[in-house]
Amino acid sequence: MSLLRNCGFLIFTLLLCSHPALSQTKESKTVNDSIIVLNEIMKIPAKGIPTSLFRKAEGIAIFPGMMKGGFIVGVQKGYGALVVKTQEGVWEYPRFATITSGSIGFQAGVQSADVILF
Repeated sequence: MSLLRNCGFLIFTLLLCSHPALSQTKESKTVNDSIIVLNEIMKIPAKGIPTSLFRKAEGIAIFPGMMKGGFIVGVQKGYGALVVKTQEGVWEYPRFATITSGSIGFQAGVQSADVILF
């Protein structure tokens, strides 16, 4: 029950940022996509976020639709929302971050994945 309350509060916090006045911005699309990703993972009974991990988390970063592609040289890039708990245990408004990485070696292809970091 505590996990559902924490998850619900996190989703509520993310929803506050997706006000209709922001509906055309990159940030509001990222928040909406992050909410969808979090809802989808929580619906999977065997693979949902463990209660203990969620309770101990000081922050959660959600990168919906992170792209990875390469041919010999690879690149990975994503834009996502980061939500952090205050010392009082209250989730703050989302912040936004870009994650980028590169690699070299035998590889070929393109991939998209939703990434959640605690």
